[in-house]
Amino acid sequence: MKKIECIVKGEKLDAVIESLRINGVPGVTVTEVRGFGTQREVSPEPVLKPKVKLEIYCDDAQSEALVKNITEVGRAGQMGDGKIAIIDVENLIRIRTGQENTKALY
Repeated sequence: MKKIECIVKGEKLDAVIESLRINGVPGVTVTEVRGFGTQREVSPEPVLKPKVKLEIYCDDAQSEALVKNITEVGRAGQMGDGKIAIIDVENLIRIRTGQENTKALY
């Protein structure tokens, strides 16, 4: 199992969510975040830009296609488009039922 964490520009959120829905993602968590990267402004202090963070759990077989999809839909071709991290998940448990791993996804 994998956890996909991605940071994207807020204006790309709706398109990314719709694309994930069309591609069968059962759920996503979205958090508003702020940060800075290599596109630093000319300033003695970093300027924190608003972004959104998406967290998606999926099975191993689905992860590569989802990352490709997020990359294509989330790309504006500009600095600050974001990042994607793919993290191995040892176990996933649905709190309500106690189901584990892929059974906890759907």
